[in-house]
Amino acid sequence: MGKTIETEPERFLEPEYLQQVDDFLNSFSTGLAVKKNEEFIYFSPFVASLGFKKEDFSFAEYKADPGSENLTQVSDNLYIKAMPFDFDDESNGVLFLINDSTAVSQELRQFKESIIYTLILFLVIMIIINTLITYYLSKQIVNPLIRLKNAALQIRKGNYNFHLHTHSKDEIGDLFQSFESARKQLQKSEETKKKFEQNRNELISNISHDLKTPITTIKGYVEGVMDGVPKSKEKKDKYLQTIHQNAVHMESLIEDLFLLSKFDLDQSLYQFENINIKDYLADSYEELRFNLEEKGIRLDFEARYNEKIPVKADRQQLKRVILNIINNAINYKNNTNPVIKMILTETEDEAQIEIRDNGKGIPEDLLSKIFDRFYKADKARSDHASGTGLGLYIAQKIILDQNGHIWVKSKTGHGTSIFFTLKKINKNTTIHK
Repeated sequence: MGKTIETEPERFLEPEYLQQVDDFLNSFSTGLAVKKNEEFIYFSPFVASLGFKKEDFSFAEYKADPGSENLTQVSDNLYIKAMPFDFDDESNGVLFLINDSTAVSQELRQFKESIIYTLILFLVIMIIINTLITYYLSKQIVNPLIRLKNAALQIRKGNYNFHLHTHSKDEIGDLFQSFESARKQLQKSEETKKKFEQNRNELISNISHDLKTPITTIKGYVEGVMDGVPKSKEKKDKYLQTIHQNAVHMESLIEDLFLLSKFDLDQSLYQFENINIKDYLADSYEELRFNLEEKGIRLDFEARYNEKIPVKADRQQLKRVILNIINNAINYKNNTNPVIKMILTETEDEAQIEIRDNGKGIPEDLLSKIFDRFYKADKARSDHASGTGLGLYIAQKIILDQNGHIWVKSKTGHGTSIFFTLKKINKNTTIHK
């Protein structure tokens, strides 16, 4: 428009051109007024809508220096720029541009407000995010670490009776699982330690009692022999027999304790071989039958074992199992017509041996205890229950070490049956009797 003023000022006399320019300026909230000499040749309706009248415009009131960029501020939102020029006939012309910055101010104000709201919203979001992060860290990291710290303090105090659980699947969860596993191991070690201490105290007590009785007996009978109490040969032989029986009992006790110490030290005790279990039990029956008959006890043997497949076992330790079970049956035998029976049967994978007696039986509530160390059903420790309380524990240990099973069935007044199994081996394996 400035170029038109300089080169084609006569165009401002054309209504169509003025209307086009005004329409363009209106899109920028600006109106156009053109004055020739003292008369307006165009006055924009937009300018009139702003409350201006033609008589409001005086050339002298506005800075109309040629090329001046200065604006005259009429009000807070209204600005006028006067642009003087000369028509071709050398008459004076002035072009007025009237701008209403209300819309722009509103937009700027709205923009400022939106910036402020955005900043406030940003701060609120940051506070919320920070709160959530703090909560997450507290829940996922800080709280678990506090729980682990408290757990460590409990362990330090020797308290292992608690549990650590978490649903977390991350590194914290792995740490909890590792800590819980360590706690269980420590608890198990502590329980084992306490049980070992209890067993040791019980062992000392049992040894003291079980050794004191035969030693006292041996001492008394030896002193009697030394003092010449037994006058006849028969009485002297009876004294010597009693001394021998008590010495054998002491030897058995010491042997059991020695074997027990090897179990505790986890020493290798076994020499496994392939055994024809039917022939082995038949030989054991013949060996034991006469000794039991001398004590007034009948021993029977029954084999329902058709397979020739051997079992893998330690011959010497298997004999100890049988002797310990039979000795237990002897200690609690029926006073009238006592009978002990060995029965061999089989399953697809195992040989099963049952040693049955017709003694007084074991109450049902005590069945789960008979394989415990030092357990004796007869708390009074009477003569017919003179065992060490280790026999069945040792028998169980040997059978379990040979991948077998051992269990008991009993009914009060009808006797007791102790079962154990041994694994069969490959049919092509050589049999050793």
